[in-house]
Amino acid sequence: MRKQWKMLLAVLLTMALTLALALPMSFAADTKSGKSSLSDLRVISMSDTHMIPETMIKGTADYQHALNRDQKVFNESEAVVDAQLQKVRQTEPDILLLSGDLSKDGEYRSHQALAKKLRQLKKDMPKLKVYVINGNHDINNSDGKEFNTPDGKAVPAKKTTPQDFRKIYDDITWQDKTVKETYGLSYVARPAKGFTLIVLDSNCYTADTTSDGTNEHETRGAIQDDVLQWALKQTKRAVKRGDTVIGMMHHGIVAHFTQQPTIMGDFLVDDYQTVSAKLADAGMHYVFTGHYHSQDVSVMTTEAGNTIYDIETGSSITYPCPMRAVQFIRDSSGSAETDNAVKERVKGTTIQNLSIAHTDPQTGAFADIPDMTAFSKTKGFRADVITTILKEALGEALGSSYPKALDTAIDKLIPDLMNMPVTDDGKHCLIEAVNYAHQKHLAGLDHGSDPAWFKEARQNVKDGRILAAIADTLSKDLAVLVGDGVNRLTDTQLIQGPAVDVLYHGLFGAAHVSYVTVPKLAKDFNQFLLKTMDSLTKDKNFPTDVDFVITDANKVRPGAEDWSSIANGIPSTNIVQLLIGALLGNG
Repeated sequence: MRKQWKMLLAVLLTMALTLALALPMSFAADTKSGKSSLSDLRVISMSDTHMIPETMIKGTADYQHALNRDQKVFNESEAVVDAQLQKVRQTEPDILLLSGDLSKDGEYRSHQALAKKLRQLKKDMPKLKVYVINGNHDINNSDGKEFNTPDGKAVPAKKTTPQDFRKIYDDITWQDKTVKETYGLSYVARPAKGFTLIVLDSNCYTADTTSDGTNEHETRGAIQDDVLQWALKQTKRAVKRGDTVIGMMHHGIVAHFTQQPTIMGDFLVDDYQTVSAKLADAGMHYVFTGHYHSQDVSVMTTEAGNTIYDIETGSSITYPCPMRAVQFIRDSSGSAETDNAVKERVKGTTIQNLSIAHTDPQTGAFADIPDMTAFSKTKGFRADVITTILKEALGEALGSSYPKALDTAIDKLIPDLMNMPVTDDGKHCLIEAVNYAHQKHLAGLDHGSDPAWFKEARQNVKDGRILAAIADTLSKDLAVLVGDGVNRLTDTQLIQGPAVDVLYHGLFGAAHVSYVTVPKLAKDFNQFLLKTMDSLTKDKNFPTDVDFVITDANKVRPGAEDWSSIANGIPSTNIVQLLIGALLGNG
């Protein structure tokens, strides 16, 4: 009889452990009670909310122009935040993480409005810990606008300074008794026994950190050396206690697709290889990030055999409008060959497809949107958006030397390029292929097979047929710029880096010549297109981005340094980064 009871007890314990590891969305039953060797931390992650209060929006030409420059669903931003915070109430996590870009463009009123919602959340859930950090949009941002004005003309919104940011969210985060030490806007918290959270300000917005020495926000990110040394000290101290160390910052520290350092290096912290390796070797194995708006997990292992996972959460108001529910489970029974003598398991899942119902602040009409994931998917790249952004980027770079004929050329060129067929039957065009690849990555679905039409498009890229069609379109539509107009374009600092040299000097600079007369340049650019296409749709680093399980990340492994991406990029001033960054709203 005793043997049967032992067997039953073993079965029940096995079932309990299985349930504890399998329920991140509703989270597990309480594993912290009694003297169990199991303990857990239940996390909801939100990122890049980019919220602008509906009271700051008005259906004007200026506001429509702002919408035409972005893929974000600003009209719905406040309603989406409300829906996501309601999901927090339903899932009952231990902590809520918000990894930056809380506001549209650093508007003081936007931060005030979000902070009010978070205070109410904490009032409704007294045990909940809320940890925020700023993103590149949040502080010293001159782009913020007040659109709801009497005459309909947008005016500059009150900016948020670093001191303002701290004051607005002070009672929500920094005054919490779990926050043990601060360093500027960076801080360390101990939200539960066995867990340490280290939050780092990775943004550049003061004269001592920005590229041009001004107090104005930048898209790029950097962990200043003194901040990094402080973080390493805090990490080692936590590991010595036996804690699981979790990080949070806005910018990525491991590349999320192989071409990211090349075309979008500003979405990673400067010298990201060194930063991530040092943090991993110190004992930090998980970092929550945002900025690029993709639902993606990436991983690297250092030369010393230590692993770090960059868990990026997509934007609340960009397809697919996701959140993450992540559960950290520690097993301290017995000995473990890890850096903190604890076996760790992490299980995450994605929360999306939320519904909202609100009065659209632009139109004044009631809007009932049953699925924000499906709704936001329609807000991808469009010809009119690309045209607007390209004109503004070139206009800012060229200033008074901007050729008048360039507007006419761009108005024709962009639609012609975007509507260019990429399949033999002509049913699928270039903009469709671009949106498919980009949204596949954003949604964390960049693994598995592609539809037949996209495979055909990829083969046409590989064979050089797409580039040939691009060259022909450029030759026809840019003929008006041959001569002085092209010279002024190629003289600007925008024309830098290998990919851009190929595009301009091989195509723009000789717009009347077929691309086959510059085979080396054409071949290089064709490879660039193919690599970018593949890097967004074929995740070979950590494919299970939507729902994932991580085990023994804190176990030291023998082996060489392993990176998910190439190390060498091109200057952030080149037209490729400027255009793509602008299309993404610079994070």
